[in-house]
Amino acid sequence: MSGRRPRAALIPGPRREEQHGEDHNDDPNVLISGLLELQVKTRRTTKRAVANRIGIHEKTVANRMARAAGLSSEVLGELVEVLGTPDDIRAAIFRLAGRVAPPKKAVASWLFPDLPAYRAYLDSIKRPSVLYGIGSRVVYCNNAYRELFSPGPHIPIFPGAMPLENGFLYMLRHPNAARLLGAGSIKVYERHWRTLALAHFAAVYQGNRDHPELQLILREIEKSPASTPSPKAQRNGSGNTATSP
Repeated sequence: MSGRRPRAALIPGPRREEQHGEDHNDDPNVLISGLLELQVKTRRTTKRAVANRIGIHEKTVANRMARAAGLSSEVLGELVEVLGTPDDIRAAIFRLAGRVAPPKKAVASWLFPDLPAYRAYLDSIKRPSVLYGIGSRVVYCNNAYRELFSPGPHIPIFPGAMPLENGFLYMLRHPNAARLLGAGSIKVYERHWRTLALAHFAAVYQGNRDHPELQLILREIEKSPASTPSPKAQRNGSGNTATSP
């Protein structure tokens, strides 16, 4: 019998990268960030557009998405709501963050008393038609509107001012808006679009000065000297159905 002592067999353990990958995949921040990034792509929007909607810097949005599990329920809820996250994904995000999703903010009955009926009505119209929220945010649009205002050669991507996201910011900020809406005539654009939009905004803003979406638009208006709303405008409703002229 040999006097040599048997050597223990060395079984290779998982590499550092593999261990890190497993932990990485279980990290709620990574999982939530992935779901939020998916919503950004699904909505065909950008972090800059999301930042403009909330009124914060683009880098802040990126940081919040990367560390979503540690956000307060209010901040996380704001991010999820701005992205228009479906209820099932919304619930999953809060569950991954170790919280119960708070109830969604109820839409005022005077604003959209019957949203399904509005959708059915817009879908029945052949012309491009859209339903706006209080800050001209697109709540719903029919296929004709979506086809006309989808990103393309006539409407290049311009973060924060796309017509499928916000009609007013598109009209005010997009470099191609005047040419498209005015059919090549700046006078037509100024008379039939810009002036009327500013008057309507002034009317809505008078009775809703604390609304974040309206405050965002006001800041954009103040950047443009030619976009001063009329102080004599009367208060108007804030849910609007618009169709092309």
